[in-house]
Order: sequence, then structure tokens, then C-alpha cells
Amino acid sequence: MGRCRNGSRRLGGEPKLVGVDTTSQHPESLKALPSIGYQRQLSAEGILSLRPQVLVGTEEMGPPPVLAQIRSAGVQVEMFSAQPDLPTLKGNLQHLGKLLGDEAKASALFTGYERALDQQKSWVVKAQAAQKAPGVLLLIGHAGGKPLIAGKDDSGRLGGAAGRRA
Repeated sequence: MGRCRNGSRRLGGEPKLVGVDTTSQHPESLKALPSIGYQRQLSAEGILSLRPQVLVGTEEMGPPPVLAQIRSAGVQVEMFSAQPDLPTLKGNLQHLGKLLGDEAKASALFTGYERALDQQKSWVVKAQAAQKAPGVLLLIGHAGGKPLIAGKDDSGRLGGAAGRRA
């Protein structure tokens, strides 16, 4: 689900998918698959009706009693970490690669991510050396409420701080 879907697709697992959660919007081809609902409010009946062999998602999926029902119906439930860091990504890709039978491709995919990040870091260092960082004003509009403005060492302030440089 969600974060696992992209790795699964890049490792050749998309044809094996029988359903996706509502957060799976890309690529467009996933929208044609049956929806199993929101990852944190799953229904055992909806998932089991698709006859999956494995349910893949992050530790955010649930609720736990539904996952227990799915397990008791004989479906393998594989949980992945939702931590947003490189060691977690590497571990998740290795786990997914093992599930899909292509650990070498999973390792190569992670190596490609690392290379791309290194290229981005190099680009940022060059850009920072060539020009001064701009002042930034962050406006946060939230569902029609008053906008929040945030800057350096600021948790967000209302209205009057608009002229402040970050």
C-alpha cells in the first residue's frame, strides 16, 4: 500500500497486484484495480474477496483486529516500516525484493537511488557556492482558516509577520 506500491512496481510486481488502497493514485494503471479502502481503516471482507496471497503495507495499516482476521484467513501479512530515511528504504526494498523473488534488482534499485541523491547533493553544493540563498516566506493556508506564516526559528505566526526575512 501507499509507500510499498512504488517499490513493488519498480521491481516488476505490478502484474501481481489484485487491489490497492485509496492512497495509490500513481501510476494511472493502478486506478483500474479494485480499491481496498484507506490503509488505516481496512475491511477484512473487502480484502479477502480479492483472494490475495499476501497483503503488503506499512505499519500504518490497520486496524489491528482486521489484520488479525486477514492472517487467520491464511493471508500472509507483510509489514514495512514507514520511517522516511535511507536505511529504512534499503531494508524495505530488500524485503520487497525477497517477496517478489528479485533481491538483486532491489539492491540495484537502491544503488540507483543513492546515486541520484549524491547527484542532487552535488548540484545543491554547486548552487549554494554560486549564489546566495534567497529569503523565504512560507504561507500555510488551512481549509479557509487564517493563513499562517513561518520563518527562521518560528513555529508559524499569524498575519503581521509577513515582512520578516527567514
